[in-house]
Amino acid sequence: MRSQPMSFLKLFRFSMAILLGTSVLYMLTMFRMSGPGEGNELSVGRLGASQSVANRRFEAGSFDEAKTFLESVSLSDGPVYIVLMSGKRDGEYWCGDCRNADKPISEAFAKAPSNARLLEVSVGEPAQWRQASNPFRIHRLFTVSRIPAVLEYKGNLKTSNLLLEKFAKDKELLEYLFQVNTKELKSSKIKDITTVDELQNVISNYDNSYPLFLFFISGNDQDTGRLWCPHCDSAAVPVEYYFLRYSPSNAIMFKVITSENYDAWMDSNNPFRQQNLVDVNGLPALFRAVPDSTPSLVFDEYAEYFEEREKLIQFYEKPL
Repeated sequence: MRSQPMSFLKLFRFSMAILLGTSVLYMLTMFRMSGPGEGNELSVGRLGASQSVANRRFEAGSFDEAKTFLESVSLSDGPVYIVLMSGKRDGEYWCGDCRNADKPISEAFAKAPSNARLLEVSVGEPAQWRQASNPFRIHRLFTVSRIPAVLEYKGNLKTSNLLLEKFAKDKELLEYLFQVNTKELKSSKIKDITTVDELQNVISNYDNSYPLFLFFISGNDQDTGRLWCPHCDSAAVPVEYYFLRYSPSNAIMFKVITSENYDAWMDSNNPFRQQNLVDVNGLPALFRAVPDSTPSLVFDEYAEYFEEREKLIQFYEKPL
């Protein structure tokens, strides 16, 4: 009568052994790290495994390779960033600014969230890069005329948040773009204005109790999704980041979006060109209100290059 329980126990143990062995084999298969060129890094990321920085960096040797990669990548797995660099000669970038930006970009990306990915794209040799028909210059995916350039991929072959040339080696800007320690920055300090009536209302109701900044920029190009004004496009992230980081805690910036496209901005009937509240001679333009100025509110314009980091910070930090 005791033989039946013993048989059942053996069968149970045997079944558990098979189940355990199968589970171990499955885990080993799914978490196997791929060798160079095997392309399994993204599947590991979807499983939630912590990946090394090397496994989250990719390279494309041409525009077409970059486009193919971006068409297949899924943003649901995490953010994707793109860095455009020159080609290399004897293992070194032929572009000096690219050489200078390489280390800051790598160090900043190493601190990015573990699901972030970075695609480095070579724009080729100098002769290729200088061609007016170069796709990096004219295709809506990038439309950049200078390197190095760092962008965030937004899907549907569109990009945003451009860091260009000197900005592309700025440690603080890179960490901001790669979402490193950004929780304390209050984006609510920046508000949009799209009409002159809104601008008039802001100026009329200003009570001198807080630092007021106005940032006049273009609107977004419908095709690229980026600001149609190239200078606005390259200045937007630095101007907004340094305001959030260094302006007084009660400061407010109104981002004044002036026009949908170049023709609309150049139209003499454009309301922002006709208004006399703030003297705007071109885009982009950054102003700070002078408290208690009379008979009407006066604005100081930032007259330096936006690349002059310390001067931009000083412009924001000035007390009332």
